[in-house]
Amino acid sequence: MASGVSVAAEVVTALQDLKIRHKYKYVIYHIADGEVRSETKDDINSDDKNNEYNTEYQKQRHSAFVEQLKGGEEATTCRYAVYDFSILDQKEGDTAPRKTNKILFIVWCPDNATVKNKMLYASSKDAVKKALGSGITEVQATDLSELSFEYFWEKAQSK
Repeated sequence: MASGVSVAAEVVTALQDLKIRHKYKYVIYHIADGEVRSETKDDINSDDKNNEYNTEYQKQRHSAFVEQLKGGEEATTCRYAVYDFSILDQKEGDTAPRKTNKILFIVWCPDNATVKNKMLYASSKDAVKKALGSGITEVQATDLSELSFEYFWEKAQSK
């Protein structure tokens, strides 16, 4: 909490709902009034369950996530997010792909955000990560290429 920003209890509750109860596909957080809070929660629906490992469907869902995370055309506001990323992973020596879900912690600080906003999110990141716990892969993104489905796929397979 080097920035003086605290993490609301709802941040951890939303992660548990995403990770354990599979209630959300993603949760987006923002800092308001000196506290990290949930901004957007995207509920899992029957289409998500039926297409969990369908790459084309996942790309569509990912596009919707990116639009929410950017927060508009100009994308000038930093945010955090946790994302339940579903992949079919086939490592060398595997006879068939494995269904895997990775929880990604995204730190979105666009290049055109204010310096003050970038500093606030950068200095609060460790407090958020600590509250979320272990077993989460971090993705730092400063431009749209780092929010692409393919970039997330690489990050999800890296650990």
